Amino acid sequence: MYRALLLTEHTDELARTLRGVGIDCLPLQATAQGGRESAPSADFVVIEGAFGEDADELALGYARVTDAVVVFLHDGNLSDGERRNLMCGGVCLLDEAADESVKAVFFRHLVIIRKHYLELKRQNELLRGKVMEANAVGRAKCLLVERRSMSENSAHRFIEKTAMDNRLTRYAVANNIILNYAKKDDTDSIGA
Repeated sequence: MYRALLLTEHTDELARTLRGVGIDCLPLQATAQGGRESAPSADFVVIEGAFGEDADELALGYARVTDAVVVFLHDGNLSDGERRNLMCGGVCLLDEAADESVKAVFFRHLVIIRKHYLELKRQNELLRGKVMEANAVGRAKCLLVERRSMSENSAHRFIEKTAMDNRLTRYAVANNIILNYAKKDDTDSIGA
């Protein structure tokens, strides 16, 4: 279930719509100050234009500091400049006068987008980890070849075997090798 932080004057009807599409509302009747503390755990931040004078700036602020989907409920009187500014800042716009079924479809689409975003984010983190490991292992192998006169295959086997014997990841072993050579310029100081 996804979570939403509601910064609106009228939460009951909106909360019912959100629950209907699989979004649970955070329990506190948030204020702008309390909301900022709760936002990191929220998947969605919904801000009503009537919430305050600077509601549009508040929406842009949330869009900058969180990876939550920020939705700005407006009364339909946004100028083209305000509309463009919010959209370019990563804020989704929804007319608060829209029918409840339209709001439900809107949020259902946002849930689908959020699901895909979180999956892509997870895959990105996984790939970044693999790239970091490959870079560290490559650097460690170079150090072993240069400083220990090992062949590339021997250096690779050394890292693999040390990782297995010590129940460590190849990344941890490679980082240890790199750190040991960074600390000391002694060729016998490798330890894993």
